[in-house]
Amino acid sequence: MGRFEPRSSAVPSVSRFADADAFQQSLRSASVAIWPTRAGPISAMQGVLPLPDGELYLLRTFPRIVDVGVPATRLLVVVPWDDHCPETIVNGQTLNPASLVLGRGPGYYRMIEKGEGFGAALLLSTALADRGWPPTGRMFVAFDTPRPALLQLRSVLQHAFVVASYFPSQLMPAPARLGLQEQLLEALDRVFAEVRRADLLRALSFQTSLTIVERIEEILEGGLGEPVYSDDLAARLHVSIRTMNSAMTRIRGTSLHRYLRARRLWAVRRTLLDGTPATRIKTVALANGFWHLGDFASQYTLKFGEHPSETLARAIGRRG
Repeated sequence: MGRFEPRSSAVPSVSRFADADAFQQSLRSASVAIWPTRAGPISAMQGVLPLPDGELYLLRTFPRIVDVGVPATRLLVVVPWDDHCPETIVNGQTLNPASLVLGRGPGYYRMIEKGEGFGAALLLSTALADRGWPPTGRMFVAFDTPRPALLQLRSVLQHAFVVASYFPSQLMPAPARLGLQEQLLEALDRVFAEVRRADLLRALSFQTSLTIVERIEEILEGGLGEPVYSDDLAARLHVSIRTMNSAMTRIRGTSLHRYLRARRLWAVRRTLLDGTPATRIKTVALANGFWHLGDFASQYTLKFGEHPSETLARAIGRRG
């Protein structure tokens, strides 16, 4: 089922993207942020199947960093679509093909995907949460699941999208979608009845690192348009640069300095994508702390697969 492509019909809505910028601009929710980690075209897809008390998502992913803010009214379950999932880290926890992630809002789901793959996600009402599932609190926990229960859950997920894509009339009646939701919940009940409670303790060990990264990113978001450096962060958080670097490596999979530089590059790109004929690349680069313009241009091209001038020219062309 790894190569399955859902069809957009009266039941699932399907969106496809070959360009990371278009993908980002399609995200209207303030609670979702995605940064590609490789230059060049992408092949992304999102299929959404509505349920009576939430939504079921099928995603074809690409190498990226993902932040999802889950509101207090929702819980999130993430399931690998098959055994060929890319290397993935969620809130510092490395997943394997048998991992299933559960978290209740309010909270942030922070993920690094290092390759292309398929995944499924359920965003459900917290009214469904009182089923004896593990008490995750505000954490997002990666549980290693027993294979028979996981395969049964995957089977329900996969058949749901096959039916919705090719026989949509079967899922048009509300009772049919309620029956699908109940079957999914029953499959999840079986999975969570057998998970290891030790996984909760493992997730708890990442909370300090996660809190440090969250504080770093709050400071960065609060100072948009102004470069922020490691010494300043250490002073504001009252922790050492070494502690911040360890936390960032654990949660984001990269050093603090590389992460700060990447954020500054993305800040430049956002400005250029909204650029006008009056926009000056040199001015934007200097404003974001890139004093060596030749080095800046090389870093930008390596990360985004095009020169800064090409990004600005496309933005101006769209406006023209």
